[in-house]
Amino acid sequence: MLLEQSKIVGLPVGALDAGKRVAQVAEVVVSPEKGKILGYLLKVGFWPLQVYRVVLAEEVVGLDRNGLVVAKEEVVVPPEEIVRIHRLLKEKFHLVGLPVETKKTKKRLGRVYDFLIETTTHSIVKLYVKGWFTHFLIPFSQVVKIEKNKIVVKENAGGGKKEALLGVVEPAS
Repeated sequence: MLLEQSKIVGLPVGALDAGKRVAQVAEVVVSPEKGKILGYLLKVGFWPLQVYRVVLAEEVVGLDRNGLVVAKEEVVVPPEEIVRIHRLLKEKFHLVGLPVETKKTKKRLGRVYDFLIETTTHSIVKLYVKGWFTHFLIPFSQVVKIEKNKIVVKENAGGGKKEALLGVVEPAS
């Protein structure tokens, strides 16, 4: 199933062993090195006693428009227990908001405002990019690299001849 990151944030998290809701998704944690979903930052409890926990993507047994499901409540752990995720949270790395530019000409296409996730593999399928007067859906296969402060895409990912755009960039709705 395909879901936008913006539709995942706020979903309830349930544990099969506990048979109850155990948290709420606060953020999707993305690895800039691999361009994959590492896990999910979760909110547990209610304000003012709310705490944050994380769950690795591989511990998720189900994810759809209704919520995220884990097999056991014990896989929902403090962020410090998963070093990769803890490091990214400390660095405040967020895919949403990053500028997108082409590799050779360094043409700025806009900023990522959302991304599409394949929920069974927890991989990014497309980036939703918004410029001043343009919107692009850029297939993740067009991404050359993700840096801390920008995303670099192949030259034909954001413009050029119309023929080069077919199947590469779709106007966002």
